[in-house]
Amino acid sequence: MIRHPFILSRKILKSVEDGIQCIKLGTFTETEIKALLIDLREVAKYMRDRLSGDTNDFTTHNRNFIEVCDFIAHASRDRGVIEGIVRRHVRHLRESLESSTVDQFQRIPIDGVLNANAMVLSIVGIAYFCLSSNDASIGIDYFREVHERQSEVAQCIMSLLQDSFIELKEEEGYAALQLYPHNGQYRIYCRVLKSKIEGEAQERTGGNGRIVLGFPVVIGAATCTASEELDIADDEFPFPIFETYRDSDLILKLRRLAA
Repeated sequence: MIRHPFILSRKILKSVEDGIQCIKLGTFTETEIKALLIDLREVAKYMRDRLSGDTNDFTTHNRNFIEVCDFIAHASRDRGVIEGIVRRHVRHLRESLESSTVDQFQRIPIDGVLNANAMVLSIVGIAYFCLSSNDASIGIDYFREVHERQSEVAQCIMSLLQDSFIELKEEEGYAALQLYPHNGQYRIYCRVLKSKIEGEAQERTGGNGRIVLGFPVVIGAATCTASEELDIADDEFPFPIFETYRDSDLILKLRRLAA
């Protein structure tokens, strides 16, 4: 239990209130969600420090929330949960290349894929603590619309994560994160480029076909509303980037940004 007083500046408190209201009204895009994530990151760190002796689902989700917010806030991609997922899987691919058949190599499971919808539940829990600390009349029902719009919020979070690059170890190349459709839903997909693994995998197949090294790192329940906008060829590079927007009916959609 958190026993120490929590004090948040009135300016940040107002910003959090405005962010939650945007979600409740259904007028938000990734711009408002990014601001809310950055505001709530400091609250989440306070909660992490005060709950450092506990290990449960909430503390795990809270830690992931902080690290994803850090990833969005900073240009340097050299640490954190997303980098950990990418580096572990690339290392696993490298180690397995010599001992696996091509089919087995392509089906190596990914350890620790994040769920963007879980990030939204963290937003609710952290914002509830933040706002109720200032106004005791605010209950969990205040966030009902946030629960109802969690897939839209998750879509914005995934959009914020795209176009990030992670430099890997020597000969492993680098990883690029892109928004990608899969079975009618959005996900953040990691594409590994300029890797020795790719060349070796091609050698093992006798040079037949192009080997694409990629795997999901963030999934969610957001349904593709315009899948034709995400019709991305495997060899397309640099990868297209997208932004969220509201159409005339206030439906959250994605559009491709001009290069």
